[in-house]
Amino acid sequence: MGKIELLAPAGSVEAFYAGIDAGADAVYLGGTAFNARMFAENMDLPAIKDLAFYAHERGVKVYVTLNTVVFASEWDNLKQFIAELYEAKVDALIVQDFGVAHHVRSNYPDFPLHASTQMNIHTLAGVQELKRLGFERVILAREVPLETVKEMAKEGIEIEVFVHGALCFSHSGNCYLSSSIGPRSGNRGQCAQPCRKTYSLYRGNTPIGNYQALLSMKDLMTIEYIGELIQAGVASLKIEGRMKRPDYVYTVVSSYRKVIDQIFAQKEPEIDETMRKKLRVSFNRDFTKGYLLDEPNHLLTNPASVNHQGIPIGKVVKQTSDSVVVRLTETLRLQDGIRIVDEQNSFGFTVTKMMVKGESVREANKGDLVTLFATPVTKSGATVLKTLDRQMGDRTETGKRLVFIDGFLRILPAERLSLTVSDGEYTVEAAGPIVLEKANKKQSIDRFLAQIQKTGETPYVFANLKHDIDDSFFVSVQTLNQLRRDALGKLSDFRGNKVSRKFLPYNFPDKAKQAKTANSGIEVWVSSLEQLQIAQRLGVETIYCDIPDSLESEVAQAVPILQRVYDDNDKHYPVAMVHSLSQLSRTLHPIVSPYFNLANPESLTFVQSFGVTKAYLSFENSWDEIRLIAKNKPQDLTLGCFCYGRYDTMVTSHCMISKALGFDHKHCQTGCRMRYHLLDEFQNKMPLVTTPDCRVRILSHKVINLSSYISDLQKVGVENYLLVFTDETGEETRKIITGFQKVVRGESETLTIPQSTVGHFKERVG
Repeated sequence: MGKIELLAPAGSVEAFYAGIDAGADAVYLGGTAFNARMFAENMDLPAIKDLAFYAHERGVKVYVTLNTVVFASEWDNLKQFIAELYEAKVDALIVQDFGVAHHVRSNYPDFPLHASTQMNIHTLAGVQELKRLGFERVILAREVPLETVKEMAKEGIEIEVFVHGALCFSHSGNCYLSSSIGPRSGNRGQCAQPCRKTYSLYRGNTPIGNYQALLSMKDLMTIEYIGELIQAGVASLKIEGRMKRPDYVYTVVSSYRKVIDQIFAQKEPEIDETMRKKLRVSFNRDFTKGYLLDEPNHLLTNPASVNHQGIPIGKVVKQTSDSVVVRLTETLRLQDGIRIVDEQNSFGFTVTKMMVKGESVREANKGDLVTLFATPVTKSGATVLKTLDRQMGDRTETGKRLVFIDGFLRILPAERLSLTVSDGEYTVEAAGPIVLEKANKKQSIDRFLAQIQKTGETPYVFANLKHDIDDSFFVSVQTLNQLRRDALGKLSDFRGNKVSRKFLPYNFPDKAKQAKTANSGIEVWVSSLEQLQIAQRLGVETIYCDIPDSLESEVAQAVPILQRVYDDNDKHYPVAMVHSLSQLSRTLHPIVSPYFNLANPESLTFVQSFGVTKAYLSFENSWDEIRLIAKNKPQDLTLGCFCYGRYDTMVTSHCMISKALGFDHKHCQTGCRMRYHLLDEFQNKMPLVTTPDCRVRILSHKVINLSSYISDLQKVGVENYLLVFTDETGEETRKIITGFQKVVRGESETLTIPQSTVGHFKERVG
């Protein structure tokens, strides 16, 4: 049973220190750009450099997130940032964008890369490909079950899994819901959290239930299953929470640290109710064991509430004009945070004053009738939740992260005073002045040793301090202090500047270049046989087929579109439209879809090495970005743009349809036969598409329409214009194809389509 890493989040400097003090083996953090939590405090480069030194001094690694899609206009800044992070001696980069990965592997072959969960690696083929590309680690998609994790861990590449914290409703890297309603993109670290809003599910025109947070996942907690993850061969256990408080980081990390250490000491893990309460009050939206441990479909989400649930600590007994009276079932202290909840209302506040039996108190206990001074709209019987415990995260009990060292102090006449210290890896020696001054009386050897052991604010503690001392000579306290500072300073220089650098070969695929795709112009993505037949009759040369139940004979002339979420046992095709790395690597002649998130020329170079001759750019690119990409794209690569249609705002492994229908599993075979859609609080209608593998695609509420910009795209060298048909009727399909054909031929300037948008063509996402 090999050592396993506990990985802590740090969205602020305070959270960084909290994670280290709590026992993390590594910490991940983001800079001021290019990271998926742009609303965290984050750190500038000088801070990252200092924090890396601080962590390394204490034996902790530091990983920096570059886990966003990077636009062409940002490329120079990105390259400089990577160079500076390399010099700052951070231990690894966490990346999403394949262009970023290609740049790092090509220019910094010993700079370890970790594949972000934003890459959505959920297949064995994807893991194998990343190993071949020289990645050190794969951070798996949260949807990967434990049995698959076990197989992946045998591939000779580190496997990291999320074990605690918030879960995304969509497969990571496949969520465009935030950017479909505004300028904030989840792929750019600025998610607006629309999954925490309320929606109503409709079957046809009939609502199924009321508005609820149908997309709000419970929080992940796997502390009771850590033994299984260790046995599975997982290399790193990741705590989510770069947007969380330092006390959350400390509480969660220290709890998992305790359990891991007990398992490796071959003790039964002590996961008692006290620990569970601490984890709940630190933050929870209810807990789930997640896809990782095969949680049933109906237990994955909490539609009733998106807020922190805390722990119940009492009930409201009565309310006055300026206070509420609560019967406590748990301890409550001043500065704790609470929320009072009934069937209709929820009111949170910090406790700044409370009274028991008419007297002000700082602490009230179980059974007390406590008066709280606030004016929530509530009623007797309402539940009182503790959402913040000010004593949580108090690090005074355990103190700071320590490094145990051995030392040897030498005080001999006519020789230089010396102190040798060793941490087991590095051994350093500091020398002082020559010992010449004879003492008036014998000196206390214990005094010498005690002075050397005063390591103060440093992380060092002497486990052993041996000596060779002539106690008839005098050495001043100041001289001993300087000797200790010099020795520990030398040791810190070695430890703080230590960095993980590992050369892993970059087996760049570099397939034999294919001839550039000859046909240009309109290409069509169809989702029904009727749409396919209409496109064929209208002379569309390239038709991509997304019709799962069709016969091969019916779609023989079309190019298959692989499933958005691909399994290892899915069928392979020599030519196909692909959305992910595993599909790209297993397809002989891949066409890259808009969902591959291509946003810079370097990413085009990467996919071209897999034999790609045609690639569709991400629809989160603006016109300015498209022009830059087109100007600097690789030769012999045809560019295309998504010019019409609804797109998938989410692809999810949770089926909200089966849950709404009362099933506790996904494979109900009921919802797939009907047409469903979501309606948001602004009355935007988002159609749902169910897939044969019981996943759900949530389509955008508006269709993209770039017909007015076709001539602009033609001028900069974009040659293919993708029209995507999902729920359109045959007549709608015919009108749109013929309308775009006229625009491409120059017979018309635009095609008017009701309820359409140009998306981010005019204004790039943030």
